Amino acid sequence: MLLCQKKVDCMMFGYNPSERKCRIYSSGFYTIRQGTVDDGWENYVYVDPKCTLNGDFVHVRTSNLCIHLSPATAAFTEAREYCSDRHSKLISLPTTAKANSFDDVLQTTLKIESLYIGLSKVTGQWTWEDGSLLGSEAQWIEGQPLCPTVNCDCVIKFKSGNYKWGDAYCDIVIEFVCEKEL
Repeated sequence: MLLCQKKVDCMMFGYNPSERKCRIYSSGFYTIRQGTVDDGWENYVYVDPKCTLNGDFVHVRTSNLCIHLSPATAAFTEAREYCSDRHSKLISLPTTAKANSFDDVLQTTLKIESLYIGLSKVTGQWTWEDGSLLGSEAQWIEGQPLCPTVNCDCVIKFKSGNYKWGDAYCDIVIEFVCEKEL
């Protein structure tokens, strides 16, 4: 465990008692429960103590993200409430580096077709969940934002758009990811 804790890219580690060997996994996104035995290997997920919340959140150490994929779909308001009930918020991507790290997780592991992010229009301005305004980090699909109506106030990442953003109606029922601050 100590070796994994010191190695920032350690996502999971295993121990084989009969062989008295250890192994460290440094890629991927693991959802194996602690203590799971596979071919004699006891597997453990490294978890930042600040990231554990009823076992629902996973710490992606390479990106320093503490995220939770919703088990169900929801409209934007319900998604926001779901995250809030778990002392978190819809994922915010206020920097290009964080957006790229999250895209890596989406493309390699989660494989979600579309999801809400924590960006919506508040009094006519695109605003992140923490109240900060959208800046130059915007990753809109070409031609977006497009929706001319006042009801098109939410943002969705689309797999078909290489996980770039599109504005959308907030009542669309899709997947979402919650994020807990570390």
